[in-house]
Amino acid sequence: MDVPWNAPYYRRPGFVELTPEDITPGLAAIRRKEAELGLDSWPRICMLKVLSD
Repeated sequence: MDVPWNAPYYRRPGFVELTPEDITPGLAAIRRKEAELGLDSWPRICMLKVLSD
């Protein structure tokens, strides 16, 4: 299943896609657990928004 509006929706307010090198060990552990639960059956990405003061 692909949700074509999801990433573009988050890009509009300034979220950016993380590269594999940007994914922290903690986030990687969460992604592994999600995969064990079957939540990797569709394309997924991680996004980040840097908040300023």
